[in-house]
Amino acid sequence: MKLLLKYFIFFLPLISFGQNSTNFRSFKQALELSKLQDKPILIIIEPSSSDKSTINAKETLHSSDFSKIAGEHFVLYETTIDNPSIKHIVSKYKITALPTFLFIHNNEEAFLKETGYSPIASQYIEMINLAIKKKEEKPLSILEKEFTENQNNDLHLKKLIVARKSIGITDNAELIEKYVSTVPAEQLEEYETVLFILEAGPYADGNAFKVAFANKNLISSIYRNSTGGTFSKIRTTITDNTMINAIRTKNLNQAKAVGNYLKELAGPIYGPKNYTSTLLSYYKGVGDTTNFIKEAITFYDENYMTLTAETIKKMQQKYLHSEILKTLPFSTPTVVKSDNDSIEIAAIGVKNKTISISSIPVGNDNLYANILNNIAWDFYKTGTKNINYLTKAMIWSRRSIELYQSANYYDTLAHILYRLTYLNEAIKIQELAISQAKIQKIPFATMQEELKKMKNKTL
Repeated sequence: MKLLLKYFIFFLPLISFGQNSTNFRSFKQALELSKLQDKPILIIIEPSSSDKSTINAKETLHSSDFSKIAGEHFVLYETTIDNPSIKHIVSKYKITALPTFLFIHNNEEAFLKETGYSPIASQYIEMINLAIKKKEEKPLSILEKEFTENQNNDLHLKKLIVARKSIGITDNAELIEKYVSTVPAEQLEEYETVLFILEAGPYADGNAFKVAFANKNLISSIYRNSTGGTFSKIRTTITDNTMINAIRTKNLNQAKAVGNYLKELAGPIYGPKNYTSTLLSYYKGVGDTTNFIKEAITFYDENYMTLTAETIKKMQQKYLHSEILKTLPFSTPTVVKSDNDSIEIAAIGVKNKTISISSIPVGNDNLYANILNNIAWDFYKTGTKNINYLTKAMIWSRRSIELYQSANYYDTLAHILYRLTYLNEAIKIQELAISQAKIQKIPFATMQEELKKMKNKTL
């Protein structure tokens, strides 16, 4: 699970809409009422269990204005991610970040998808108002049909891309390439057009990317005016779309284009690290074990094995704070207080200028330990029996445990030791993994099965 998505889960507000809430036993019942009342559905999807570190943001979501306007225009259906009646919805709309607010018509076609929380009540009202507007617009299926019938119409293309983005579809690289080839040349010099191209996630080696970045002053202006969250989304969408396509088509040059993009963004100090990390992701994705192992050994030893535990702790706290800020839908988020366990964020409302302060817990996971554990596990998963490679993975794994004692880290080390034929030590470490899992209250059935295989020498 990606770290940032995990934070969304931890920060979930507990939702209850009082008089406007309708209790349904299943999604089917909500759908029936939606058809009866001819109103779309707002599905609020929560995690299956709450966490004690969840921040208390429910007061803003429980505002009477929000409850009133939401209940007037939508059938409200509150549920959890593990509800079997919405399994197809979760899969279709790739719901991973929680909470998710999904607005759908009664034919189950979505027209708006939002995630996360806000300490400012007016932002929920803005979300509802946007949904009210979008429910009257042409559905995605109609826009796709219109595009198919006339692929050279830049207006149809733009509406289609906007509709796809509204429901969380970010892989619009192919469409934005067509858009750039159809839109009038003078529009490509406009601020809003370039921003639209960037937000669509163009391939880093594509024509749309080159067109957008041709005007350096305009790009600088966009980055200056963008919030941390907007900038992060642009970067992520561009890199994800390009890397997915590079791996799918086994296009090394396209992967290098991503590396160069991230290298330029990071500057001379961190840029080379971003470039190599990108290539490692590519080699891993296409199954190029030879280049993956060769490049990884130097990269991880130089970047993750030379720092002291205290230095790592400070760097981790700084990174966590910055990444949390990037994900928050605040207009002007500012750290007002910080300690080892949490940070307090002050957010100023866009329209009402209200100030809200929320305390956000910082996770205990050690990012560097997790990185080292992951690369150690990646080496193991290649299936290599090379003693030198496995020994390197073992060293990384032991270092991850020194930094943070996780059941999963012990499990990784046990597997590597078993592959190295250190059977007794592998069994001992796997037993530690199970004990730690019980302490951490995480599932350990698979670990127990692996322990049996180790003892029977059948792993």
